[in-house]
Amino acid sequence: MEPTTATATTDPLPTDLRPELAIVRQVMNRLLRLWDEQATTLDPVEARRLAALIFNGARTSAVLLYHQQRLPGKEDDQAWLASALAALGERHGLDL
Repeated sequence: MEPTTATATTDPLPTDLRPELAIVRQVMNRLLRLWDEQATTLDPVEARRLAALIFNGARTSAVLLYHQQRLPGKEDDQAWLASALAALGERHGLDL
């Protein structure tokens, strides 16, 4: 069996990102529960690390939600790209 590499396992974004979003939300909920349970015993360094993890999870959720909204509208992306290429071609006198 071949060793698994990151490039071998990287798939294009699936059209349904709900499972990935559910995992991120579950981890965030666990981190928030940990924060609540140990709020009085956390030293400042641990609190900063935990806060960074929580904010990183929120950012990841936002990215997944953004991509989830953008995936079905490939035609919109193509129209935008065609419009941008036409504008650049017109500005530079090229037929793009």
